[in-house]
Amino acid sequence: MNCCSKKFVGFLLLIAILAEGCLLVWMKFYSPTGMLGWVETADAAPYYGPTAPDPPYHLSIDDRDMLTARVAESLALSVVGDDFSRITALREWTRTACPKIALNDLSNDPSDILEAFDRGEGGACGSLATLYCAVLISHGYRARLIQLVRDTKDVPIWGRGPLDTHVTVEVFNSDDGEWMIGDPTFNAWFHFPDCDIKRNARDLQLIAVDPVANFSDNGSGPFVRTRKVIAETRPDPIEPTVENYYIDPVLLYQNVFFLYYDVFDTRERSTTQKIVRFASAHVLGTEKVVWLLPPGQDRSYIFMLHTAANWIPIGIPFLLLLLLIPGSRPPEEEEEDEEE
Repeated sequence: MNCCSKKFVGFLLLIAILAEGCLLVWMKFYSPTGMLGWVETADAAPYYGPTAPDPPYHLSIDDRDMLTARVAESLALSVVGDDFSRITALREWTRTACPKIALNDLSNDPSDILEAFDRGEGGACGSLATLYCAVLISHGYRARLIQLVRDTKDVPIWGRGPLDTHVTVEVFNSDDGEWMIGDPTFNAWFHFPDCDIKRNARDLQLIAVDPVANFSDNGSGPFVRTRKVIAETRPDPIEPTVENYYIDPVLLYQNVFFLYYDVFDTRERSTTQKIVRFASAHVLGTEKVVWLLPPGQDRSYIFMLHTAANWIPIGIPFLLLLLLIPGSRPPEEEEEDEEE
């Protein structure tokens, strides 16, 4: 490689290092999910059915024992049999454990959430969903947290508090062999008027983004209120209900995110552990957020920036290797050597 080529490679290497540095700063401070992996797909099939991957949730043995003991003490499962009845009973136990809905900044540790509820403190949808997911897992169910964002324009800032967001839970009902929404905030599950099939987040998303079904421009179109979607709750519903909530809950399903990272993780990590976690999130895809794109939705700039941040580190060692290859001398020097 001659001198000019080495200068060009060195220039590319400098640009790559600067670009990666800028991307890492963006990911840490401005990406919706920080350093976690980011996946966008319109294909829902891999995430539904019995073969859907389970998220890497790690619920401690102490939390599992505590939750199963608390449920047993309440006798919530004393008179139920099939999977759906148990899933419903656990959802109702979770909702009644929360004394009120309040925008409190609670820990994502199930024990801390339940202790706060015991003290009379309220919780928001995220705390209820985290607790319900933990209760389901502690009783042997497959469950995952679902983040919802109504407006696509709010996706880049959904981690910093746009108004129309929600967190709920999908659980695998082995009796039906399907995933279903179990919403602890509204203490509800959903189906369509013509059948009792339990609906998942993708089912509700397809209705929420349907331009024929969704006739509202301001986010107040009544799906549940006009019974286009049926929300099944207890006979004595607890506030907030799907009927009196400030927005029709189905509209929140326009953008669906699967949280495929350890939502129960509260450990302080060393620098080495953080680097390993960062590498696994991006190289191995073990910790990520999956945006289930609505039909017709193009991939976002978030995906492009995350992809660039993943691939540039692979190119940097290659460019560095090119710089280390011994260079050839200019033709003028070779001619002088021959004359001598």
